[in-house]
This record gives sequence, structure tokens and C-alpha cells, in this order.
Amino acid sequence: MAPTRLCTESPSATSPGSGSARGLRRREGSPSGSAPGTLRAADIHRRHRDRFADRGDGLLALIHPDHAPRMLLRRVIPAFGLLLAEHNAGRPLQRQLRVRVVVHAGTVFYDANGCFGETLDTAFRLLDAPSVKGALRTARAPLVLVVSARLDGFVHPGKIGQAVPPVSVQVAGSQHEGRVSVLPG
Repeated sequence: MAPTRLCTESPSATSPGSGSARGLRRREGSPSGSAPGTLRAADIHRRHRDRFADRGDGLLALIHPDHAPRMLLRRVIPAFGLLLAEHNAGRPLQRQLRVRVVVHAGTVFYDANGCFGETLDTAFRLLDAPSVKGALRTARAPLVLVVSARLDGFVHPGKIGQAVPPVSVQVAGSQHEGRVSVLPG
């Protein structure tokens, strides 16, 4: 049976190939200041997640289900937003990172080419929805979060960032929705 995973994907909204995924992963051994450091600060260590997948302009983190989405949403994502704000402070606009993050849960499959499945398709569609890209483009903050409706019990409007209209996408004939929030940075 395929493992259930909490899926987060964070592509940069800056120009493709900007190296943001490498930059966010660069200091894997450091206690803080990177995506791995942010996860470790919330007690999500390598044994609690699969290997990071470099998506070219983004980073895919598959978190094992023994770590509640609440921890990811209340500790990791806000800490990541603060890291982005620190990174962007004093940098010219063209050197700042602006990121979309999606959190979704479900079954992920693996083969010789990597991970795949409807769970990932749904997460990527939520993340890449034009309204989500538009929310980041118009936001002053560097981070837009999409939480799939599957995790509705873990997030309440206004608790995580400024709520914007929800997003709805279709995957394999099924409709999927997500809550969209702009996080302060």
C-alpha cells in the first residue's frame, strides 16, 4: 500500500530557474535559515519526511502523516514566512523571493521515476491556479498559502494570514477546493 503523505510544494514566483529551490535547500545541515531548518525547528526531521524533490523552480516536501497538519500550518509555515521576510529585507525587489505554498494530504505513489498520483496532481493544480498566482502578484507579503479543503478541520479563517477567495480546481473529473491566505512576512 502506498504511504499517505502531507504534501507541500513551494515554487518561486520569481523568474523560472532563479535557483530559489536550491537556495531554500542549500543549508540542509544548518539548524535554521532554510526549508530543512524550518522543518527541524518544528520537530519534523528527516525520518518524518521523504527526500526533498527539486521541481526546478520549486521544492516538494512530503511529510509523513504522523506529524499533524496543525503543526505544519501553525509552526512551519509561519516560520518559513519569517525566513522569507528576513531574506528579502534590504534586497532590491528583483532579488526578493515570493513564494506560493500548498498543503494537501493523501496517498502518494512511487516508481523508478519518483513520486506521482492524484494527491500530487491536486496539490499542484491548487498551487498553480491563476487566482493563487494573482494573489501572490498583488500581495505585499512574500508568501501565499493554499490549504486544501481536505484539511479544513485544521485551519480556521483568519487564523493563518489574511483570507482571500478560495480556489477550486478539477482533477480527474473531481472538484477540489482550497483556502487561500496571504501570510504576513
